[in-house]
Amino acid sequence: MLKNFSIFKNKPTDNDKLPTHSISAKIGEEYITIGACWTKEGKGGKFLSCKLQDAWVDSKDRTKTRKGFTITD
Repeated sequence: MLKNFSIFKNKPTDNDKLPTHSISAKIGEEYITIGACWTKEGKGGKFLSCKLQDAWVDSKDRTKTRKGFTITD
């Protein structure tokens, strides 16, 4: 179970549909991307709208997968 994760700012782009941040978790010595965030503006100011990936797939070996992720308290 993942309890700790980090949110990293992505490089700026002109495409508004691409995420502005990525969500990563450290598994062993490697950071794995588990989701993405978009910077949005609301009545109270700017905020991050985030989405976790449905499941993790190793980018180098697509046969390595994990069932999914949850946010725990």
